[in-house]
Amino acid sequence: MKLSSIHIASLIVIFVVAVAMSLAGNLGTSSAQVGAMPVGTVVEPTAPAMVQSGSEFDVGVVVTPGVNVAGVQFGLDYDQGLLELVSANPTERFDGCYAEYNDDWDVVWTALACSDGHTDDPLVVWHLRFRASHVTEPQEAYLDIFEVALGDDQDLPQFIPAIGDGTMVLIVPGVCGDQNNDGDVNILDAIIDLQIIVGDVEATETQQVLSDLNRDGEINVLDVILTLKHIVGSYTIEGCGPLEAATEYDYFPNSEGSITLIAPGGSEETIGLVGYSAVEVFFEGLNEGDANDDDENGLDEVETEMVYLDLVGYAPLGLVGYAPVGDVYVWLDPHMRSVGGIEETQDLNPDWLDLPPFAAGTADSFFDIFLEIEINGQIFRPDGPIHMTTTITHKPPAQGETYVSEQEIPLLDTSGLPTGLAIGRVTYTPNPVPQHPLPQHPSFSLARGESGVGYGVGYADILGLVPGGPPQVVIPATSLGLVPQDDIDALSYGVGYGVGYDSFGPTPQGAPQAGAPQEGGEHFLFPGPLSFSTRPGAIGLPGSGLNAEALCDPDEVAGDEYTVHLPGTNLQLFDENGSPCATNMGFSLGLRSGTIWTPWTPCLRNGWTMTAMAFPTSGSSSRSRLARRPSPSSA
Repeated sequence: MKLSSIHIASLIVIFVVAVAMSLAGNLGTSSAQVGAMPVGTVVEPTAPAMVQSGSEFDVGVVVTPGVNVAGVQFGLDYDQGLLELVSANPTERFDGCYAEYNDDWDVVWTALACSDGHTDDPLVVWHLRFRASHVTEPQEAYLDIFEVALGDDQDLPQFIPAIGDGTMVLIVPGVCGDQNNDGDVNILDAIIDLQIIVGDVEATETQQVLSDLNRDGEINVLDVILTLKHIVGSYTIEGCGPLEAATEYDYFPNSEGSITLIAPGGSEETIGLVGYSAVEVFFEGLNEGDANDDDENGLDEVETEMVYLDLVGYAPLGLVGYAPVGDVYVWLDPHMRSVGGIEETQDLNPDWLDLPPFAAGTADSFFDIFLEIEINGQIFRPDGPIHMTTTITHKPPAQGETYVSEQEIPLLDTSGLPTGLAIGRVTYTPNPVPQHPLPQHPSFSLARGESGVGYGVGYADILGLVPGGPPQVVIPATSLGLVPQDDIDALSYGVGYGVGYDSFGPTPQGAPQAGAPQEGGEHFLFPGPLSFSTRPGAIGLPGSGLNAEALCDPDEVAGDEYTVHLPGTNLQLFDENGSPCATNMGFSLGLRSGTIWTPWTPCLRNGWTMTAMAFPTSGSSSRSRLARRPSPSSA
């Protein structure tokens, strides 16, 4: 198995699972560096900005940028109070592929699988048709895509990093240009427009939309001229209402950060975090780069919002005089918006953001972030937003540019009561500098049944090839939080993971031991994440995430993925079915034990099979934790 460029490349999702497990049986685990992680792919709905009350309209689901897509799976959450699904079909580009969808009340679950990949850019994968409800005043309906999984068409299909996005559709109760609601656009509507312009009539919210034919956000004489041209047949009205300003979506699949926890007695524990984040940048015009000096300080700025954050870390020591810290998860508070801004440091081009790639310059950037922090299964909320600032040289931020907060903020429980804990320094690096690049040398583990006698090698030890000599253990099982008899099934070092060498080969003293990372000389261990899965029966070291799954009754080790950030322990990153076991809360892979029919013959091993055509039903708990954290409303 190749060492993926993403730290979760061994994800056991959709149709990849059974094939990977089958092939791993006799080959053991192997890996090779393939380069930096690609920028995340976005799966987003495209829809008209405005539709008329009671009308039907089409929504396309688009994958950008174009990648080699052979399989697509996602959920589309829609505003059931304002929209009704009429139909859902793959596009003609996917004729001959297998596809299913399930309209589960307010979510459309889809699955699409092909034998060959498609690389159009953009790539439209589904067409959905909705009917807008009848409304008496303009209302916005949301369409949000989540729980995205993409796969390519390699002989051993690989997971493609991707994230969902959303859009809004404005439903208006009338016809564009029809100001008096008589069902026709005529001279009476032009007269009403003029009355609004000179101030004799105050426009209703509906009229503000229906009369804005040039879509500049105002009712003015240009709209009157277009109305008259429509009446005489020299212009066709194609829409109304203001056009949305340009918005850019930046996804950071390798985000890093840290958070310092402070105990009542003053002891501190700083926890390193890794994971994913995404930010939206709202420009002030139709072009990316449009910006205005809204605060009149002589510098142009734009607004931003952090729309996704999911970081994980581990504190092996805990706080002195307080309960051990253990596993730590950090995500955005779904009840609050985490907004921010970018302001240029010098105004060289009025009404334009002087920051690359738009123009030369630098900018000050900030976020006011509302967080939820889960520590050993208990959720805390800081008593207010965390104000984080930095200076950036590019949009999105360049490698290594880090937001920092030095505030000390009390932590509250979910009831809003003080806990005695607080947070201190917090950092967030959306685009970290890759550290300690991997050597271009293969590594592998032994499959069960292969002999490591004479080398002292267990099935969970990772070996490297040494020129002119036998393989050597470069990562012992104990450093992964495993015991030697555990059997690794798949392994990914990820970007920046630390089996790096000044000269190839282990130190004369042998491989480093658990709890003793080494830096300098010939060895360096654990500067970044490593992910793996194991075959059934693994038990892990006490206190590890895998050990918690092994102690469940029945054990739930199979089908999970674990990540290592510190030597000697591991955290559950993905759970096979999303059902919590012990204190683990890994993202759901939507897998289950057993067999189902699929469009191809599955390769089975240990009772696991592909579940590409399985859908959640009403009342099920199979949505991942990500799905249970809805995007905050705009209110």
